[in-house]
Amino acid sequence: MQCAPDLRGDRPWFYGYLAAKATQAGRVTFVLPEKVAGFVNGGIGFQGPAVSTDGGQSWDWLGTETVNANTFYYDFARAGDEVRFAVTIPYVQSNLERFVKQHGKNPLLKQSVLTKSRAGRDVELLQIGQPGEGKQAVLLTARHHATESMASYLLEGILAEALSDSDSAQLFHEKYVLYVVPFVDKDGVEE
Repeated sequence: MQCAPDLRGDRPWFYGYLAAKATQAGRVTFVLPEKVAGFVNGGIGFQGPAVSTDGGQSWDWLGTETVNANTFYYDFARAGDEVRFAVTIPYVQSNLERFVKQHGKNPLLKQSVLTKSRAGRDVELLQIGQPGEGKQAVLLTARHHATESMASYLLEGILAEALSDSDSAQLFHEKYVLYVVPFVDKDGVEE
């Protein structure tokens, strides 16, 4: 199956997130362009493509043994199976919403809207802790480029620690208030 890059604006770039539905069981080889946006292998990740068999809810790495230059293959078990592939494990709005819901009862967490994106989406601003005398503001931002999804997982870990009852989190809250913009390029992440 021949795949093409997602072209935006005047510069070609390759995020590499696609879904494929099998018409029959068997092996399918996916062919990516030989060179896209600096990726010699057309945008296949160093651990092979990320793969999801449950509609993007969970992800794993397919592995490099399925990769040959700018191609990779997948063995579909049954007709009708739908599988998603990506250059890296995606982190999108639904991931953030799950995280916020999981910690929604924590009184340290406040969510607001910083601004609207060019496409009209809310760009979230999270706040952890309360401003006060002698406290300094700390700003963390992520996803200035849509493909930097692994940074979102790192950011989520930082936020989880800041929302925890650990000794280090309590010491942090005595001196700092954390402000977070999870998706600077909100449109790129969602599109």
